[in-house]
Amino acid sequence: MFGGEYKSKPKVSLGGKSKKEKRSSLIHRNQTEREKREEHRRQIVSALKIQAFLRGHWIRQREYDVRREDFDAILVKLKASQHPDIVTIHLLLSYLLFFYSNCKDSERLISMCQLLLKNSKNLTVLDHKRWTFQIKQFLCLCSRNLKEAVETKRAFAIPLRTLEVFTSPTWYDHMTEYNREEHATSVSMHLAKHVFREIGESIGFPLPGLSIEHIAGSKISPGRHFFLAHFL
Repeated sequence: MFGGEYKSKPKVSLGGKSKKEKRSSLIHRNQTEREKREEHRRQIVSALKIQAFLRGHWIRQREYDVRREDFDAILVKLKASQHPDIVTIHLLLSYLLFFYSNCKDSERLISMCQLLLKNSKNLTVLDHKRWTFQIKQFLCLCSRNLKEAVETKRAFAIPLRTLEVFTSPTWYDHMTEYNREEHATSVSMHLAKHVFREIGESIGFPLPGLSIEHIAGSKISPGRHFFLAHFL
């Protein structure tokens, strides 16, 4: 019998199945939202770290450039002076160690080598611990420059001569016995750990045997002769 409704109403079940589907959907949505929030948080943290790194890098590079300008200005004055101020030479060395970059500052390193060699007999060590630290780092830079010079077939006499002079015990005769011994021990250990390997690689041959026959029968270049004379 027609009851006046031409379209049947959908049957909706109000039992447990509908509630169960709604609950699982809610759990899934909440989990998805949590994952999105966590991913967003990670992105923010990563962005902040990248910004901090880039900001720090930019600040460092700006400070390096400022010190390079100071270095160049001081170097010009020292070169023009007949008797360079020892304190200023030490300051210049500090600047170089602070900003040094192989690709930007190799010429500055050579200039520093020339300045130290020129005034090596007049250099006065005012602070032995500071000088020991600085000269160790500086000799490492010289050894790296020496290696690059050999690899690129550039002249390497200046860094080589610097290594020779400032590793010679006679240069430190003006120190007291205690400071001389302390300095020699510290520098020797540092050279053994860092510089020897650099020099060996720059000369381009494995360390030879220590027998006289082996050395006498080998063709020794000036660089190898320096290495054998001073480090073996």
